[in-house]
Amino acid sequence: MDPMVKQRWKSVLLLTVLALVLAEVISGGTPITQMFLPWILVFYVVFLYGFQVLVIREVAVRGRLGLLGLCCLGTVYGLYNEGLRAQALFYPLRSAIDTFSDHGIVAEVCPTSNVRTRVVAEMSAHPVRAMLAVGLTVTVNTDDPPMFGTDLTNECLCVAGLAGLDRPGAAELAANAVRASFLDPSAKAALLADISDAVRTAGTGSAVQTGPPDEVGPAGAVRW
Repeated sequence: MDPMVKQRWKSVLLLTVLALVLAEVISGGTPITQMFLPWILVFYVVFLYGFQVLVIREVAVRGRLGLLGLCCLGTVYGLYNEGLRAQALFYPLRSAIDTFSDHGIVAEVCPTSNVRTRVVAEMSAHPVRAMLAVGLTVTVNTDDPPMFGTDLTNECLCVAGLAGLDRPGAAELAANAVRASFLDPSAKAALLADISDAVRTAGTGSAVQTGPPDEVGPAGAVRW
């Protein structure tokens, strides 16, 4: 390969990677561990930063716009990308909970895992109550039972204790999981009917109760 061509390819690669790192990693938009996953890297290079920064550089060089012109072109593209494409400049910032609620996205929570992996600092700080309060569809899961020393019953009790759910409310979490599943309609209907029957049998009392210290789980609850 011609040395000049080789040097240019190095410059192209450096400029592309630098654009990705500055725009996403340094800003905190994308963790460095995710940045270089193939599908994320291709998306950023093709649609957001890579080709675009090369075009901006080429226009600035061929038009002899200088450093000021280069900065202006970058600013124009930034306004286009954030203002028109991402619409981040003209709309108020919304929490992830509000965004999920607006689009009907199902949220999976694994309370014990969320605490152990430091997604939340402690169980009492878990946002599941706020998630349910805004009408978010929540399902309860275990993540990895052997690793986190839990099971689905305990996770449901954690959520019920955190959100103050009665038995119908706790059963609705199970119903959410059925509705969000890939089961065929007849299987979903059968499971939902079983859940409704279980609620009628169990009554409408609290889904959790306080127990002696050796029986209390992570949410201060025991099985009922």
